[in-house]
Amino acid sequence: MSKLERISNFLNENEVDMTFITNPTTLNYLTGLAIDPHERIAGLMVFPDKAPSLFTPALEVEKAKENTTGFDIFGYEDSQNPWAVVKEHLGSKNIQKIAVEFSDIPLSKTEGLKSQFSGVEFVNLTPLVERMRLIKSADEIEKMKISGDYADKCFEIGFEYANSERTETDVVAKIEYEMKRMGVPQMSFETIVLSGARAANPHGMPEDVKIQDNKLLLFDLGVMKNGYASDATRTMAGEQYR
Repeated sequence: MSKLERISNFLNENEVDMTFITNPTTLNYLTGLAIDPHERIAGLMVFPDKAPSLFTPALEVEKAKENTTGFDIFGYEDSQNPWAVVKEHLGSKNIQKIAVEFSDIPLSKTEGLKSQFSGVEFVNLTPLVERMRLIKSADEIEKMKISGDYADKCFEIGFEYANSERTETDVVAKIEYEMKRMGVPQMSFETIVLSGARAANPHGMPEDVKIQDNKLLLFDLGVMKNGYASDATRTMAGEQYR
């Protein structure tokens, strides 16, 4: 059973009319589409009785069509009320219950939906999505391994580049530059490289200070690749990078 079929079954079992999923991570997980609309709105609508719909800003519609299959894709212009566009697209369909991720959806979006679907009830989709994500498919496991492999490459680059003539931020810049060259779209969080006594702070921020000889050097980093993040930490002893 596919991911979308599991969600559709959930809707049928709980008499829910549709989903409105806006979390970019969940959108990528369910559709394969990497999209972050920032201040705009993107949503996945799964139904119990018909093909799912993808709603995006107009400037993302072509990307959605090129990178997904099996979705009814429509968009909205900045001059339009996005919630009214959703309502119009659904036509006369009677919407009484909408499944959303309680852990993610902001009040502004639930209020937007309520402005078009009077008296709508929201149902929590988060537990189902979390259960689904606990068990990885072979494809997901492979993507996780790839993300981990890139983290290992980061360490190799940092270990080789670090020396007492360079600063913590020099090493961070080198690692992130090389990742961009290798096609990694972004780090999974801000890269941490800390030297000497500063390495005792596991969540400290790199600064423009020279790496110290014969002291510990802490790396904490990860990459985001194919929708999956790695997160790893290594500590070097001084003799390794002199």
